[in-house]
Amino acid sequence: MESESQMDELTMGSHEIDGNFRPDQAVLKAAHFAAQIHAGQRRKGAAAEPYIGHLLEVAELVASALAEPDTNLVNAALLHDTG
Repeated sequence: MESESQMDELTMGSHEIDGNFRPDQAVLKAAHFAAQIHAGQRRKGAAAEPYIGHLLEVAELVASALAEPDTNLVNAALLHDTG
């Protein structure tokens, strides 16, 4: 489990609009954080792709299934294996 200070890095430095973080920055920060946590990890199987590919695929599936954009759900998909 990551420390609270590492999780806080997801929001530090983001530009706020009306008290909320810009959706594009929030998603990119979540993706970057997930990539750092899973650096060096590979998926099982002959291809042994980098694990971050799985997280990006899940986030893309979630985003494409939504009728309306929802940054929180996309971020959840990116971070679903970080805890």
